[in-house]
Amino acid sequence: MRSRFGATILKNRVPLLLLTVLGFWSVGALSPTQAQACTPAVLAPVTVSGTDGDEVVAISVTVQAAAAGIGDKLTRVSFASVTNGVVEVQGASTTVPSSVTINPPLSSWTFVLRKLERGRPFMVRYIVTDLCGDVPKFAGHGLGSPQVAPPTATATATAPLPTPTVVPPTATPVAPSPTGAQPTILDQYVLNGPWHYDFAAYRPRQFTTGLDLDAGAGRALLNNPGPYAGWDALLTPNEPEDQVFGSSDWVTLRLNRQATLAIVWRGGPVVPSWLASWSRGDDVVIDGQTVPTYKKVVAAGESTLGGVYQPGEPFSTYRNTFTVLFAEANGTPPAPPPVPAGREVPRPNETCPTWVHDQYVTTGPDGRLYPTWHRQIDPIYWCYFRHEHGSDPELFNPGYKPAYGYVTAAAGASEGHAGFKSYVFDSGTGYRWLISHHFGTASIDRACARFHALDIAVANPGTGEIGADLHLMGDYGMSVVNATGQEMTPAACPMQATQAQADGSNGLRKLPVQSAGTIFYEPWRVDSHDNILGFHPMDLTINSRNPVAICNTPACDQAIITGETGSFRFVSRENAGPSVVAEAQTGSFYTDPRGRAIRQAGQAGAIRQYVKPGFSATGGTGPMCFTLDPWRARYVCSSPLLEVDLNLEGALRSPN
Repeated sequence: MRSRFGATILKNRVPLLLLTVLGFWSVGALSPTQAQACTPAVLAPVTVSGTDGDEVVAISVTVQAAAAGIGDKLTRVSFASVTNGVVEVQGASTTVPSSVTINPPLSSWTFVLRKLERGRPFMVRYIVTDLCGDVPKFAGHGLGSPQVAPPTATATATAPLPTPTVVPPTATPVAPSPTGAQPTILDQYVLNGPWHYDFAAYRPRQFTTGLDLDAGAGRALLNNPGPYAGWDALLTPNEPEDQVFGSSDWVTLRLNRQATLAIVWRGGPVVPSWLASWSRGDDVVIDGQTVPTYKKVVAAGESTLGGVYQPGEPFSTYRNTFTVLFAEANGTPPAPPPVPAGREVPRPNETCPTWVHDQYVTTGPDGRLYPTWHRQIDPIYWCYFRHEHGSDPELFNPGYKPAYGYVTAAAGASEGHAGFKSYVFDSGTGYRWLISHHFGTASIDRACARFHALDIAVANPGTGEIGADLHLMGDYGMSVVNATGQEMTPAACPMQATQAQADGSNGLRKLPVQSAGTIFYEPWRVDSHDNILGFHPMDLTINSRNPVAICNTPACDQAIITGETGSFRFVSRENAGPSVVAEAQTGSFYTDPRGRAIRQAGQAGAIRQYVKPGFSATGGTGPMCFTLDPWRARYVCSSPLLEVDLNLEGALRSPN
């Protein structure tokens, strides 16, 4: 089941998460019979409580119980996610996600949302519980002069999951597909808030009769495409937040070449001023209604489109968002890309044929071909690979390609391709790091899998010189229950913790376990001693908040499928960050797969390592590093930690 608030969930997923992660409980609730007989309703008027010049920097939200005929009261407010803001309750900032129990229940309750960074929108998603049930709400402000949303009473029977958010990336050209064929007209689309990437979709050559123009839970059928038949279509998100969003740069488009664009305007008779420079085009018909279009020839590179409202424009109604159409510069529909003879034809917005995926390879240090990084969506055929690998290594160093599985093969091990993840971040100490490791969360076999591929590369971003390029099977120590620290005891490895301790490993994997409360965080820390590479991990930890599958109990004899994608991960360097220091072994040298003993080139299991003589670099300490970009996933180390979902077009699937 898909939530309209940006999450993919199982039918039983919501109550499980809300009760165990956010600490929800009931205060002053009606009896089950009474609750079934009434409908939850909450008003949430917003007032501006702080400005900086023309910019709104704080709002005050007063939630009011509004269910009819029962003397309704509020019992709880649960903050699900916040974007570019801090929530204050009774004058003190509060953690998000979190829950505030209102005891005794009240008819109204107020909190404040303050903006963190000027020049960007800010927003909070929250859930209000009255005596009848849960009501999801949001509040925030775009850019420009003060405006507030009118109060609305909303009813629902199901609370949404917290929705990950993302900060817009800096658009940079992405390497073309190995086929060498011409890519789609649109290379990337960046949502500048709200960030509903799983409710957006680019449909190459599909603006034809019968197309549903709403990629979310709604429905808007195209009856007549007019002269635009066969054009590409970008279905923008049409969620409630998008329908009231005032912005001059709601969507940033990056075009691979000059193109003719058309805006299919579904927002009613009032057209925002950013469309003033566009020419009126022919009408199309959607759900039996004639809808206008606006056309413009746009150059290759970046272009921005505003929201359905102008910045600072008061709104009194929800406006449907628009669809963007793309044709070649001369107005002709784009042609399908060629397919090599004898190959299965890729279909846009469907799973890529195996041959498309298998083009993305690189030569490892041993001269063999290995799979390497690729985008979630193929840039030529716009088909889905159904998994993601995190950061584009081109962000680390142009031309650098990690050889996923190089050290795994040398160790005689087996690790699924979709589980290889990469992280590019600047340390704050003058160096750029690329960490690649195997972190698949789709199989509960990971409760026994202590050693995983780990690649560390460090470069000077100014000169591009690589000072270290290291590979090992990282020792992630024993596995324990994340909520309690209890040792995991799967039948396949009941003594795994005892063995790791006997070996002196300080690696640690904290796994979510349903019977212990299902806290969806899974930090993995690699062992920090016994390698001869000059690599000192210290507190380096990679964490995931949304694993694909978890264990049922510490015995881990049943997989619990969460409905998550495993795509939200972050890097922690809290007390002591990682470092690479040239020690006894420098230049190119060879070791065993665990990086603990010297081997000779060509010897079975020998892994090539490199550390520049005299090299010394640290990975920094302090704030956690999280991705800002669902397309190329550059990681930024700052506070607060933002939740980000990399699930472009809702296309990720297990075993990502």
